[in-house]
Amino acid sequence: MTKAFLISLLLTPLWAQTFKSEQVHPVPKELQESAAENQAKVDIVILKGKWTPEKVYKRFKKLRKIYEQCRVGVVISSLKEVEWKYSGLGLYYDLDDDYTERYHDGTLQLLTDLNIQSRPLAIFLDSFDEYMPKMATAFPLLKMVKQTPALNTLWITDKVNDKDYLKLEPDSYSVFAHELGHLLLNDTHLYGPDANLMHHQLSMLNDQLSEKQCERIRKNLNP
Repeated sequence: MTKAFLISLLLTPLWAQTFKSEQVHPVPKELQESAAENQAKVDIVILKGKWTPEKVYKRFKKLRKIYEQCRVGVVISSLKEVEWKYSGLGLYYDLDDDYTERYHDGTLQLLTDLNIQSRPLAIFLDSFDEYMPKMATAFPLLKMVKQTPALNTLWITDKVNDKDYLKLEPDSYSVFAHELGHLLLNDTHLYGPDANLMHHQLSMLNDQLSEKQCERIRKNLNP
């Protein structure tokens, strides 16, 4: 290995060694700003595949409208699209685990390679591996048993765009808003007879948050 090669390797940006491509997309100004006193800033990463910025922005606008009832303005800090060295289709799900026996091709390694420190962080990908049928998930502090890069991240797969699923999903509901709700509330699912954005049962999901939930979100944003 020549000295020149070693120098060029050291000078190569980290992302160039881990990502085949990386594109920062311009975020519409109206999605970057809010007049609300209480604001939540979200960074977004698209793992190159079926998701597009346009699809994400459409879902974000619905999410934003939902949180207006809590007098909370959700804004996008950044949106980048990356092509990782591993596929975003069938990405190995090790968010609840470690890098065990998978040659570092899992979700925790992706977070390490992204090296994005700000939270909440939303990641859009095609799917998890065949052993993890989750359509979407989130990792609030309440759920974590140890400190990992997954803390305050949410993950949404392209399975939420499946026609069979959309037939069952209530029209007013937003899976993006639901997963973000786990992080903003630092809570799990809601159980009970009343429909709610955070309900555990699909048929009981809608766009509503209680005043108690709204108060909790505002308090968490202003500790």
